[in-house]
Amino acid sequence: MEATLEQAALRAPTLEQDQRDAAAFTGNSSRDHGGDAAEATRAPGSAPAVTSRISVQKVCSVVRKFGKFKRNLVEEIGFGGMLKIRMLTRLNLKFSAWLMERVESNELKIDEERILKIQDHDVEKVFGLPCGTRLISPDTPEPSEACIEFLRVSSNLSKGAHSLKAAEAYLLRDDINEDSSKVQIDCFKIAFLVFVVGHLLAPSTKYDYISIDFWAALNDTSRIKEFNWCRYVLEHLIRAVRKLKSDIRNRHKTIHLVGCHVFLQVFYLDNLDLGPLSKTWEGLPRISLFDYESVKKMTEMITNDVGGDTSFAGANVRLLPSSIFKHTHSPINPMLRSSFTETGPEDFSNHLRLKYPSLVGHPLAAILEEHNARIMENISQISNSYQIAMFSFMDQLLGSISENRCCCRALGRTNCLLRSPHAIPGNAHRTPKKRKSQFYSTVTGRAIQQILGKHKKTRGNRTS
Repeated sequence: MEATLEQAALRAPTLEQDQRDAAAFTGNSSRDHGGDAAEATRAPGSAPAVTSRISVQKVCSVVRKFGKFKRNLVEEIGFGGMLKIRMLTRLNLKFSAWLMERVESNELKIDEERILKIQDHDVEKVFGLPCGTRLISPDTPEPSEACIEFLRVSSNLSKGAHSLKAAEAYLLRDDINEDSSKVQIDCFKIAFLVFVVGHLLAPSTKYDYISIDFWAALNDTSRIKEFNWCRYVLEHLIRAVRKLKSDIRNRHKTIHLVGCHVFLQVFYLDNLDLGPLSKTWEGLPRISLFDYESVKKMTEMITNDVGGDTSFAGANVRLLPSSIFKHTHSPINPMLRSSFTETGPEDFSNHLRLKYPSLVGHPLAAILEEHNARIMENISQISNSYQIAMFSFMDQLLGSISENRCCCRALGRTNCLLRSPHAIPGNAHRTPKKRKSQFYSTVTGRAIQQILGKHKKTRGNRTS
């Protein structure tokens, strides 16, 4: 998927247009930009101001006005997850920009050890979008009757089909009900997609405007679910990442975020080990579990000041249980390149200093560090003991099987495959009885005794 996303991002026609639009809006406030921005002003000599037109709040405010009939129409096209989004009144755009800077192709790379793969099914889990087999092409087919009607109506309502206000006005019409014609119902579905894509899934820098590069997926509303909308969201996010990095290199005074950076926030926070703040693995779409207060608390917990720069890397990644999300189209892959990171007392001390600087030099810090060092020492001793026990168990088990040689003889082999070339005759290779009794569990000891007993019985029968 890596090459596909990069190629799609390069083919996309609106990146340069978005950059030109961004320059035109430099200096505007978040209120002017119509998004859920938490940062927009910029002090002299400070980091660039960050703005965005993404608006979860707008989507929630419109969707909550839907009755049962309209909600069923949204469910029919596979976008029921949009009905479960909770109100996020403000977004931490510095957090979004920090995450976007760390996206490389289809990976979110926090550091060399914490690397999260980003795939289509991750977008499906977060938003509950259709993840079909058909890719969305920017090609414009012969428009259907519903598309033509939507173009006509939206032109009368506002500035045309590219206007988000026109889409919103159609969604809030009172005459969309059980008595509506098929064309009217199809127009409602088209308007809904235009609305959620423009405000949430792939927002641009333009006010009240969306570049509709998904007409091909709208032509037949009964087949909307067959398209891979998750891939569409990721392709636009990759383009947004390229734009952000370009703006940073060019030292723009104002950074305008496009693409669905809300996905990155939810995806990242959902995969962090934040103790009691972590969300339970049960529940789809995942964004339905994240409200403003919980996102704020989770973000505050991982925020650190590193050399005057704000970092959001203050937590480890948690592993996803293999039994969760079995209904997804793709198998669950490990999210970490390395599932275990070796740490020591120094790491604990560093975390203590970064997270709780006021405790530096305090007797409490010394007590905590001493207790942590003692625990780490005990863990190391236990780990070594289990490793030695495993070596001994392996040697005895395979040595017993090799001694019988029944399998190799049946295959006509003269030498046993299990016999170690470094084996030492006699008892030199065996573990002392004291160590065996010290480390082996009762179950393991009984298993070895049963195997040895069977082999001795077999040899005795052959001798007699």
